[in-house]
Amino acid sequence: MYTRGAFSRFKEQFKLSFSFMVYHTSDQHVLQLVHIGDDTLQSWGSKEFKVQVDLTEQDLSCGCKLFEHLGIICSHIIRVSLNIKQFS
Repeated sequence: MYTRGAFSRFKEQFKLSFSFMVYHTSDQHVLQLVHIGDDTLQSWGSKEFKVQVDLTEQDLSCGCKLFEHLGIICSHIIRVSLNIKQFS
């Protein structure tokens, strides 16, 4: 359960998730996300992220490590989760 502040951060991540395109990589367990608009990211921020996908363990892990640092699911994992059937 999130506090109001944490839920607000989650909502920001959810909205941001729609500004990424997802691409397959040569590794079937890794997806690459590329930001398709520059209006929502800081100029110093990264525009590409890799998400590791393990469907047998139902585990997703992102290189940004937002969940590990703040306990909030990042926009990259949200984006992959919303379309997981396309990538399996």
